[in-house]
Amino acid sequence: MGSTSNKAMTADRSKQSDSINFDSATKMIAAADDVGRRAINVAHVGDTRAYIAMRLILANESNVMQSSRMEGVEEEMEGLWGGDGFNRARAISADQSSSRFTHSNSEQEDDDDEMPFAMPLDDDQDPVPNLLAVKTSLSNQEEEDTQSVANSKSATQAKKSAILTHFSEALSCYMKALSMLKGSVNATHQILNELNRSVSDTSPSSTTESFLHFKNRCEVSHIWLNGQFKGVLERADAANSEIVKYTDGQESSTLDKVTSVEELIYNHSLACGKDGALKQLLGQNENARSCYRSAGLLAETLLMEPKLVEEDKMTLEEYVSGFSDRINEIDCIMLQQSRHSVSSSSSIRGIRGTSVTSSRRESNSSVVPLVGGND
Repeated sequence: MGSTSNKAMTADRSKQSDSINFDSATKMIAAADDVGRRAINVAHVGDTRAYIAMRLILANESNVMQSSRMEGVEEEMEGLWGGDGFNRARAISADQSSSRFTHSNSEQEDDDDEMPFAMPLDDDQDPVPNLLAVKTSLSNQEEEDTQSVANSKSATQAKKSAILTHFSEALSCYMKALSMLKGSVNATHQILNELNRSVSDTSPSSTTESFLHFKNRCEVSHIWLNGQFKGVLERADAANSEIVKYTDGQESSTLDKVTSVEELIYNHSLACGKDGALKQLLGQNENARSCYRSAGLLAETLLMEPKLVEEDKMTLEEYVSGFSDRINEIDCIMLQQSRHSVSSSSSIRGIRGTSVTSSRRESNSSVVPLVGGND
């Protein structure tokens, strides 16, 4: 009976090994996790572009609020100076000018009586230059107003174009991340289907612990990748809605300004590397390590491109090896620091222990003779 049961268990295990190859499945799960991590870093590149666009939107809204406040202040000033007060001021000035004019006419008549040969002034010559000056100032003011309106319109159009460009770049990064995550999710889903099929073909008692552990790992990876896919999809929908909102006949002009996804990933990888070097100099090893890791994952993402020039491939491989060397260097530094802290803490404990024992010895050596002396 024992031999037959052992034969049955080995037969069930052979069926499981025939239905799924655990070595290839393990490699496939590891590759799916790696691609998922790279896709998340690509989605972070899209987040930076969307963040720049949102900052421009908030700056534009704050400018609109300030301009509306200034318009309210101008209306209040018009209410203070306009209406009856302004008309009364004009009437007072007109009365003063008329009184001055009558006074000057009376003086002029007196002067005419005293000087009979004086030439009379033309009434039509005086107001003409004043009217020309008023017309010139009005025309200059109108030109300035139209120019300011045109400048404000062009500035608003430029801001809208920049916002649309950044959201389009964010959407392109999200779409690339979604395509990468989709492949990973499909791979884990396929492995899980094969595992469930192998479990249904064999008896539940014959499933080994390693098989159940591997199945659990596949489920965890599938749930994680599926959740990341849904999160990136929500961000892509939000970016697309903003693009629709800010698109008003300027699609063709902004499409020329949108940077390609590969260039965005390359620039962000270099920026992460520079940030990591700066933080390493400042002694922020944990942050520097995360920056180097992001830079390396983005460079590896570019290495996954099928149509990659050999020269670019060599450059990216050098970047990846350089970032990995920096990560190893930081790991060594952190390991040395941890060992040094452990040794220093142990030495401090040893010093404290020796000081306590020495103090006890000193107390014993000093107290005993005194007691004996008193006896």
